[in-house]
Amino acid sequence: MKGKKSMLRSGSFWFLVLFAGLIFISKKYNNGVEDYQATQAGIYVPMLPNKASARKISKIAQLHPKVEKLIGVATDLKGVPYMYSGMTPKGFDCSGFTSYVYGQVGENLPHSSIEQSKLGDYIKNGEVLEGDLVFFTGTDLNDPNVGHVGIVISTEKGKAPQFIHASSTNGVRVDSLTKHNYKRRFLFAKRVIG
Repeated sequence: MKGKKSMLRSGSFWFLVLFAGLIFISKKYNNGVEDYQATQAGIYVPMLPNKASARKISKIAQLHPKVEKLIGVATDLKGVPYMYSGMTPKGFDCSGFTSYVYGQVGENLPHSSIEQSKLGDYIKNGEVLEGDLVFFTGTDLNDPNVGHVGIVISTEKGKAPQFIHASSTNGVRVDSLTKHNYKRRFLFAKRVIG
């Protein structure tokens, strides 16, 4: 097949690729690509080590449109001011922002970063994807509990993941997970959609 390929997602040993209107799994993206066509019944992924990994990637492929919409909603809200207990585009606190954004794609999250942290599946640091929630301590580093939450919006290979959140000082903004203030406060990531 000839045509332009668009990388949708990636993991440590696979890529999710959009090609000719179909979703494929690839071991490699540039040289010697081994593609496996998505089917209506699921995605055939023989190079994965186990069925659980195949199911995980199949879910990611199926969720792609919802995640793209979620990222679009979130980034359209950049610049909205911080508002304590805010849950609307007039102003957000961190969990109000994530709750509102997820609500726009049909996912209900409680208005509490601690309660949100109890949902979904834990994700290893190097495996976060767009749409995942990232959790941090609050600004008091002596308190080890969840106190802040954001949404991953970019996981480009070779770059630090970017997340969008309602910052108490700057409102809705994008930051890097490796930015010093957030790197030292980072606790874990969770995947809620799926």
